[in-house]
Amino acid sequence: MCDTPVTPKILSLDVSGSLGRVNVVIEEDSACFGGAGADYTILDKDRHVLWQNSAAGIATLSSRHDGVQDLTFAGPGMSVPIWSWNAGKHSFVFRKTVETQ
Repeated sequence: MCDTPVTPKILSLDVSGSLGRVNVVIEEDSACFGGAGADYTILDKDRHVLWQNSAAGIATLSSRHDGVQDLTFAGPGMSVPIWSWNAGKHSFVFRKTVETQ
């Protein structure tokens, strides 16, 4: 994205429900993505993009929507966004932000 060569990492993540395992492609480049440090792309088994943005980390939560675990993405600052599966849109959609201390 920033004309900088990177070697992507691929993480297999089980989010349960109808999605099961998804692939997360992580492209780390702090010069390009600032404090977040990386670009994350979540792909289903058919390689459709389910979510893409910069973040410092990813985690599954115990809460679920449409049978699929919610996700949170770490980044700079004291708040974390929660993203939930929306089967009708076939993507993760922003649900809310939680303040951390």
